[in-house]
Amino acid sequence: MKKNKGFTLIELLAVIIILSIVALITIPVIMNIIEKANRSAFKDSAYGVIKAAELYYTNKLLEPNVVIEEISFSFPEADGLDIKGTKPTGGSMKINKKGKIELAITNGKYCATKGLNEDDVKISNNVKNCIIPIEIKDLKIEENNIQINTEEEYTLKVNIEPSSATNKELKITSLDEKIVKVENGKLIGVGKGTVKVIVETLDGSNIKKEVNVTVNQSVTSIEVDNINITLNIGETKIVTATPKPDDAKDKELIWKSNDESIATVNNGVITAINTGTTKVIVTSSSNTKIKKEINVTVNKKEIMTSNNNCINSTNKCAIRTLVKVKVNDTTSYDFYVIADTGRYLTLIMNKNIGDRIEWITKKDYLAAGGTESDYGEYGNTDKGPITALNYLKIKTESWTNIPLMSYTLTDDGDIARYEPIEVKNVRARLLNKIDSKSIGCTGKGGCINSGLSTNNTPYIHGRYWLSSSDSNQNAFNVYSSGILSSTNVSSDGSSGIRPVIVVPKNI
Repeated sequence: MKKNKGFTLIELLAVIIILSIVALITIPVIMNIIEKANRSAFKDSAYGVIKAAELYYTNKLLEPNVVIEEISFSFPEADGLDIKGTKPTGGSMKINKKGKIELAITNGKYCATKGLNEDDVKISNNVKNCIIPIEIKDLKIEENNIQINTEEEYTLKVNIEPSSATNKELKITSLDEKIVKVENGKLIGVGKGTVKVIVETLDGSNIKKEVNVTVNQSVTSIEVDNINITLNIGETKIVTATPKPDDAKDKELIWKSNDESIATVNNGVITAINTGTTKVIVTSSSNTKIKKEINVTVNKKEIMTSNNNCINSTNKCAIRTLVKVKVNDTTSYDFYVIADTGRYLTLIMNKNIGDRIEWITKKDYLAAGGTESDYGEYGNTDKGPITALNYLKIKTESWTNIPLMSYTLTDDGDIARYEPIEVKNVRARLLNKIDSKSIGCTGKGGCINSGLSTNNTPYIHGRYWLSSSDSNQNAFNVYSSGILSSTNVSSDGSSGIRPVIVVPKNI
């Protein structure tokens, strides 16, 4: 007998699966074709409505004694329009006195819109909000002359009027992309120079504005004179950083320490605080991508000895505690404690250093801007203790174990006679009136027992200057008897200099 030929169950399942796969592939394609056809058909209908409106406007012009201001239509009524094909189910249309047409019509599934100055009809699915486009009337650019750096990005600040405009898309064009290029609406500085950038609307309103953009050379690298710094606690080091190239416009630098418990930094002056390692980062303020790292290692170095163990702990040392300080690797001097913060000691040397000196000489006074008549026979304090400060700096600049300090010197006399003086990177300062009074030097009892007088401790040339002025010609000093008094600033150099230093404790 002949066997009947047919599909097995497995073969039937395979055919069904194949047909399903074909359906999954073809159905979306077919639906997409149908969707495009429907949208295209409605777009053609919209153009048909526009043609009917143009014909209506032309016929109106042919009527005698007719003045056209604006003609409006609502759909689906649209009385007077001879529309070929299917009428829109909703929406509106306007014809202005010049015959320009704007519309927003719908068939319930699509929305067709055209602005007054647009040529093309746009089709969307936004049926619920199918309204006539609001055109841009003006563009306001906040800055007309913009300054940027090479590699810098800048976003134009453009205000669109009215803010309710439908299509706010703008086109931004640079007239020279070797100077400025435009990416994603942002200006990017490429090369030095000035160029015009054009901003224009894309909603058919044809509004154009231009702005001048100047591109300056930015910092492309930073050179430092030392990238590996080793300091002892309390020491400071000045690092010089140079932005490159030399013609860079904005050379401002930002300094930052990664760990201020180990080291701080202020405009390149690195100060060691505690043992450890950290990095100091210097960054270009105009181009934050450009930075340089400086490795900082802080070690402990004990430069003080004393019979009082307070120098080895955060316990405060009493005023007048005697401390021997190794100011450099070969020289030591005796100092007295005049203040203790717990980690740092403020010390005054137990004797004057060097020769007697004037508070300010006539030469230094005139160089500081004073006049011959102001200085007079007995000098003047209104420029501050410039001669004394310079002499103190010279005499202590070899004290390499003593941390550098920068401070603003102000006159703390009864009446301030001189403007504040900025003193940078010195290892010692003058005692001031506030210091001297806090440790017992007065105009009455003196400071014989303070350790700061000059008749009961080793001294050179008796009394010493303070940084505080008295009258126009006089400045305060401490006499050999310990009394706080004053003397003429330009006398025969009758007072000496006694250095005040700040050093970290041995902790």
